[in-house]
Amino acid sequence: MTKSEHIRNLLTEQPDLTETEVAEILGRQGITFHKSLVGIVRMSMRHAPVAPLDPAECVRRVRKLAADVGGMKRLSDLVEVIAG
Repeated sequence: MTKSEHIRNLLTEQPDLTETEVAEILGRQGITFHKSLVGIVRMSMRHAPVAPLDPAECVRRVRKLAADVGGMKRLSDLVEVIAG
């Protein structure tokens, strides 16, 4: 695993860590690097392309969200409120 992958994994788990905190945490694991690498990795994570979801997966997620908010009608009402 590369240093950048270690940084990316840690930032995924704890996105609010500072560059210094990331360097300290990974340094304790024997992974040393200049803390500016954290900023570079963080920027690349923000601009990473998002893979399109499989349509079937979208449907599953919408159905789960509907169940979480109390049904499809309630989800529809919430979407209308958000859309304005």
